[in-house]
Amino acid sequence: MALNLRKPEAEIQERELEPAPGAMREDFLTRCVNVLTTLTGWLLTVTMIFFFMVMVAEVFVRKLAGRSLYGAYEVCGIFMIWISMLGAFVAYREGEFVRLNFVVESFPAAVKKIVELTRQVVVILLVVFLAFSGFTFVFSAPVLNQVTTAFQIPAIVGYLPIPLTFLLLVFACMERFRQMLPGRYREDRGGGQI
Repeated sequence: MALNLRKPEAEIQERELEPAPGAMREDFLTRCVNVLTTLTGWLLTVTMIFFFMVMVAEVFVRKLAGRSLYGAYEVCGIFMIWISMLGAFVAYREGEFVRLNFVVESFPAAVKKIVELTRQVVVILLVVFLAFSGFTFVFSAPVLNQVTTAFQIPAIVGYLPIPLTFLLLVFACMERFRQMLPGRYREDRGGGQI
């Protein structure tokens, strides 16, 4: 007679779905920002693959034919804008933005929290302003009537990721601000920071 030490699969799956003790459930805003981050990551990956393919083709054509691939610089310029802006959103969401916080770290915990909340409010206001300004610029008559030289691609294709990224950053900043509010930290309830 063999002793079965494995737990039933249903019990294992049920425990995996349960949140950890003291962990907060994701609210609607966090779920939306998580979905936006995933979609942005996939779009960023696809854009980087196409950028790489165009650059490799440009190098081969230049080496073999001695001339540049028609429109490669134009397309790569558009891809670079998309990669930079989408990457900025993903970097912010993942907490990978560079910031100097050595001054803030020297403050006591209560002051540090107030400074961080104030900083986040300023960031939200700035990002809202940049999103509004970006959409105003992108949908202005000069941009809507402009096309690129080689492929006659509407210029809006190259400019659109700028205000779109700032709009995504508005949601990510609001989510981070909500997480920074008192009572949203595990340490406020006896655990670590969320």
